[in-house]
Amino acid sequence: MNIFLNSPVMWVLCFISIIALAIIIERFFVLQQVQTGGEAFVKKIIDMLGQFPSKERIEAARQYCIQERSQNLSAKVLAIILNQSKYDSTFLEKLIEAERNKILPFLEKRLTTLATISSIAPLLGLLGTVIGMIKSFVVISQGNLESSSLAGGISEALLTTALGLIIAIPCIVCYNYFLRKVENFIHDIEVTSGEVIRHIKH
Repeated sequence: MNIFLNSPVMWVLCFISIIALAIIIERFFVLQQVQTGGEAFVKKIIDMLGQFPSKERIEAARQYCIQERSQNLSAKVLAIILNQSKYDSTFLEKLIEAERNKILPFLEKRLTTLATISSIAPLLGLLGTVIGMIKSFVVISQGNLESSSLAGGISEALLTTALGLIIAIPCIVCYNYFLRKVENFIHDIEVTSGEVIRHIKH
């Protein structure tokens, strides 16, 4: 307990660990709810469009996408594409890119903060180590060689390093996991949208 009271670095590490935990929990539940439909969804849309998509079929598919867009990111993008289906493939591909750029901030929200915490936590731990060792050397320079006095500085040095790593390692793992999920979502959206565009414009 005395180590926490006497070490500002420990307080900072505890504070950023709480922030990191909150971000991890929030992103986990948000990204778990995100759907892109996958192959089953795109097959349903293509079946609705038929071999030769008419205005009526395109509108029916668009209405279906509108109904599904609150739970399905691909449906959200396809609803916009189908609404602009009269334009050429180049325009529609640019439309996909624009929508992707709108979706990315939502998917990647707070991930930069998580990455920053994973980077600075070990550095803060190292800072705590340096401070702890300085305290130990100050005790020695004052001629106080009591084991309890030396142990305080050494304990602070070791604990801050350990805590920094304990925070950083899960943050790195979770950051990479979330980033991979985001990349998969974007890939699914692009593939789904591309297939529908090719079907409309074939």
